[in-house]
Amino acid sequence: MVTKKQRRRQLAQARAQRRSQSLARREARRRRTRTIAAVLAAVIAVAGLVLWIVTHDNDPAAAASGAVVDYDALPAVLSPTPIEVSR
Repeated sequence: MVTKKQRRRQLAQARAQRRSQSLARREARRRRTRTIAAVLAAVIAVAGLVLWIVTHDNDPAAAASGAVVDYDALPAVLSPTPIEVSR
């Protein structure tokens, strides 16, 4: 025979165990959701970067060879000019 006190204790332990399992399931679901959201955000970011590169790559030859600067085409303001120093 189980006393009332023992029965209450058993019920409290069972309730605590169910609550613990429920919280663990909820936390696992949250973790899974956060992981999926992070992966989705990374995929969207990479896809956006690739799309931007593809849409802004008008001259594949220039992009493949790197940035080439034609210094003769620069305005006179940007070209270096000698500075005279008087003593």
